[in-house]
Formats: sequence, structure tokens, C-alpha cells
Amino acid sequence: MGAAQMTAGWYVPTSFEVASGWVHGQVSAPSPLVEWPDESPAAALREVLRQEVLQGACVVPFSGGRDSSLVLAVACSVARETGSTLPTAFTFRHPGIPESDESSWQELVMEHLRGLGLQPDWRLRNITDELDVVGPVMAPLLEQLGHSVWPPNMATMITLAGENPGATILSGEYGDAILGERRATVLAGAVRRRGRGLSTRYWRAVAQAGSPRLLVAAATRAGGRYPSWLSVQGRRRWRRLAAADALRDRLRYDRNLWRTPFWRGPFLGMSNLAQVCQRYGCTLVSPLAHPRVISALAAHGGWRGPQSRGYATRLLGEDLLPDKLYGRRTKANFTQSRFNRHTIATVDAWRGQGVNQKWVDVGRLKAAWEAREFHPQMSGLVQSVWLAQRGIL
Repeated sequence: MGAAQMTAGWYVPTSFEVASGWVHGQVSAPSPLVEWPDESPAAALREVLRQEVLQGACVVPFSGGRDSSLVLAVACSVARETGSTLPTAFTFRHPGIPESDESSWQELVMEHLRGLGLQPDWRLRNITDELDVVGPVMAPLLEQLGHSVWPPNMATMITLAGENPGATILSGEYGDAILGERRATVLAGAVRRRGRGLSTRYWRAVAQAGSPRLLVAAATRAGGRYPSWLSVQGRRRWRRLAAADALRDRLRYDRNLWRTPFWRGPFLGMSNLAQVCQRYGCTLVSPLAHPRVISALAAHGGWRGPQSRGYATRLLGEDLLPDKLYGRRTKANFTQSRFNRHTIATVDAWRGQGVNQKWVDVGRLKAAWEAREFHPQMSGLVQSVWLAQRGIL
């Protein structure tokens, strides 16, 4: 995949975005007054997936989390209904990294689907260090482009597309953003419980959710959290941009939801991932972010939104997933798989090159890496250092 093939529409992160691991702001969203049928969220998702499974072979990157399980279950149900081939579930496992182990959840979902007469082909792939942000999958792309990429953890999608050429990849991306809590749902939850049994942390969330956007933005600019390795100038820029994003955070659930897929970070990241998939003849689809699904969720939720993350997921999946999964509150952690031995070798050989010191405090970053403190938002920096060490950047 040469650089020329990646030029049109390919998003290159700025030096600050590489330093902070964050792309702020929103792209222009279409009008929410798009005419969609008056239908339930479950019906909307089924119709969106129907269009995909009728096109041919589909693959679902299946981790066992709520979002990938939801997409897999509904896609299997629609495929059976239409007489199409059931999608393939493709699972990456990371032996030796306990915090990434979701095998029990995966088995729970598969057992439930079998009980419904839905049994997709399930392919398992054990991973060692391949998905490292500067590992063997990412290295050729970094060398060809000559800069850090967005999103930095593309190795999973490259591997998936490479092993399923020509397939439609049905991703659960955007699940947390679409189905998670919002300002209105936090406030409605406190009212519904009449303030009883709420933790101090929840009360803080209520106070922030109910504050005017100008006040939240001012507080963010004055003392918002930022990555610890940023320079003084980098912290100021972070706070200023985070405050600008706070001003875009609407109170009403329905209005807030409509703009969710248009935050620049995930939007541009999915656009880049789609281009990578095209190299293998694959089409990348995010059904949970489809306007038809969002429109149905917004209409159902109104200004307050659904009661919880689990309830919102059930609106889409109905009885296709086990109750235990709808109530799940845990998430796997894949940080160690992204910062494996290739990253360790890179940061151990680092002498300050490859980072923009306008935005990065080299001393703080070096101390974090020496203590083996890795954060997903450091991924672009690791790639930048790796490129500089090879004389590419």
C-alpha cells in the first residue's frame, strides 16, 4: 500500500494531535430532520444490517463485549431470516494478558446464539506481539507514509481485513459513544431514583451534567485534566480545545445523540480505517452509527434518553443476547497488547528525538516510559519516535 494510494481523503494528524493522542472538534453533521421510517431501534438496526448481509460475506470482529456481540447477534438473526450466509465471527485472543481475556463472555454469547439456532462460523486468532503500535503489522504502513497515523492502533483492522479479503466488516465501533450515558441520562437517572443511594461520584456527575455549558467550558479551561506528559504550552492548548468541545455538548439526549458520530476523532479515524480496508477489497461498516439507527434511538429516547447503557443495548438487541451481557459493567484492557516488545525496544532506545517539544515535556514522558507507564494516547508518540530512530521522520 503506497503513500499515493492513501492520499485522497487520508487524514494526517497534526503535531499536537500526535503529542496528545486526541483529535478535537466536530465535522459538519447533516440535518437531524432526515426522513426515516417511524420504527423501533431494533427494527432500524435490523434493516441497516439487512442491506449488508444481502451483499455477501460479512465478518464481525467479535471481542465478547456488548457492542460487537450486539452487531454479531442481530446480523446472524437477519441472515437467517433472509436465507443469507451467517456472518463469520473473528476473535483475537491474547494469551498471557489476563486483563484482555474475554473468553468467558465470548462463550456465553455463543452459547446463547446456539440456543436460538444461530451458530456463526467462529474463527480464533491468538496474538503475541503482532498488534504492537510499531510491530510487524504497523511497520510497513509507517515506513510508507512517513508519519504517525490516526488512529494509531490500526493493526487489528489491517490483520482482520488481510485475513478476510473482499468481506464486509461489520464493526461495533461507536457503541460506547452512541449507547453510553449523556448529560440528560445522568440527570434523569438522579430524578428517577429521587437522589437516593447515589454515590459522591454520581452526585459530581449530576452537578456537571446540570451546569450550563459555558460554566463547564470555563471549568475545563481553568482546571481540566490533560495528559501528564504535555508541556506547559501543550496543557494550555489541551484545556482550550477541551473547553471548546464542552460548549458543543448539548443537554437534550436526542440532539446530543445526533451529533455523536461527527466528533472528528472517531469520524476521521473510521475514514482512515475504511481506506486501509479497501486495500484488501473490504468494506468497513459501523451499523450502530448509521443515521437510521441514531434517528430511531433519538425518537425513542426523547430529551431524557434511555435509562442505562444496558437498556439502550437491549432496545437494539431485544432477546438475542443473554441478560447477563446487557448488565455487564466491566471492559477488557488491551493496552499491553498495543505496547509490546517492539514499543519497549523503541522507548528504551529513545534519546528525545521524534517528539515536538513545543507540546511534549520530554522529562515527564521519559519518566513515564522508564516506569513502563503506557497510555493509549501515547501511541502516536511511540510511532513518531520509531520513525525518527530510522531516519524517516
